[in-house]
Amino acid sequence: MEEQNYTSTIMTAEFLAHLRQLRGHMVEVAAMHWTIQGTLREVFSDHILVQTDMGMYHIRIPAIAYVREL
Repeated sequence: MEEQNYTSTIMTAEFLAHLRQLRGHMVEVAAMHWTIQGTLREVFSDHILVQTDMGMYHIRIPAIAYVREL
């Protein structure tokens, strides 16, 4: 169990580092049942902030299936 948590922590850290490189860029964020397109404004340890025409969205990291640059 401890090894799995260690691997998960490393993968999350790498994912967050990748997301930080996309700050200010247009992205598509997908979860299990929805996608959203907008500008990635900020990356936090537990969520990201995406700005769309409809407003700002705080999206939790565990909910994200993928993020791609548009």
